[in-house]
Amino acid sequence: MSNDFDTVTSRSELHAHPYRRRLLICLDRHITLSVADIADELAVWARACPLSEIPAEDVKDIYMELYHTHLPKLKRANVIVYDQERDLVSLPGYGADAVADLRIVDEQDTDGSDDTVRS
Repeated sequence: MSNDFDTVTSRSELHAHPYRRRLLICLDRHITLSVADIADELAVWARACPLSEIPAEDVKDIYMELYHTHLPKLKRANVIVYDQERDLVSLPGYGADAVADLRIVDEQDTDGSDDTVRS
């Protein structure tokens, strides 16, 4: 089995989860963010309310999901650069292509349906 990145399969899989889509959009705006900042951004986006109104435990849950699931998946696909020691995530050149694909997907999703978890 090849270790090469299968862009067709992996891109659709990478875009399958709303946290990964939103994470890439955040990185497109900021280029580099801490995992804690990404968790804050995702919590505010997912809950559609100010961070001060979101329980710290909810933000921690998102952080842990990023750390254990989403960041490793994006790193394996070479879409992000993740410096675990510094707790920083960056968007390399290839990641910009993934974000461009997401913009097209978001523009086509005009029915308003989303599998985002909202509380």
